[in-house]
Amino acid sequence: MTISCSREIQPKVLCGIQRPSWLMIKLAYIAVALCLTSPARAQDLSDQFYKHYAGMRSIRCTFEGSYGINGRLVASKGLGYALDLPTRTIVSNNKFVWNAEKNSKTVIVNAYSPNSNEMSLEKIFFILFNVYSRQQVNSPNNARVVKLYPPGPSAIIGGVSEVYVTLDAKLKIIKITVSQDGSPTTWVIKNVVKNARIPVSTFVYTVPKGWTLIDLTK
Repeated sequence: MTISCSREIQPKVLCGIQRPSWLMIKLAYIAVALCLTSPARAQDLSDQFYKHYAGMRSIRCTFEGSYGINGRLVASKGLGYALDLPTRTIVSNNKFVWNAEKNSKTVIVNAYSPNSNEMSLEKIFFILFNVYSRQQVNSPNNARVVKLYPPGPSAIIGGVSEVYVTLDAKLKIIKITVSQDGSPTTWVIKNVVKNARIPVSTFVYTVPKGWTLIDLTK
């Protein structure tokens, strides 16, 4: 028996092959849509991270470093930073840097160098968060991690090849791991406050009475 290809005789048969129903077509479209959107979902966290932290004007936080160094950072983009550590205080107004050693009661003041290769937390917040490319990465225990990396081989800043930023459910930073010149450094970040108003006087250090000042700017 010959199967006809006529629409009038066999409305759901095309040359012996059954035509797909509208339901099958819709399911196929849904399957394709899911396949196309799944990779994009992996970028959702990195996009949220960028929207939350790109263009940040200031930050306050406390931190615990890989080598047992704990401290407090206050920084304002374009104005300076103040870093309080157990044995020293470092303050800069983006013109000068005061390095105050608490035990010896000595303050060394240097000219600020914006092109220094030394990588610090405020540079990570204000520069790498804005300049480096980003992607969400899979992590054990379903941790929310965003990887930052140079957008090109010639765009590496301060020898930093990778930055892993761990976020909580509210997008607050809880850990930063930086790979600089092949060596990883991790900071546990707490008490993050961004875009608060910080007085300019925060970034000028007054040498305490009786302390020794070593001025290397002259």
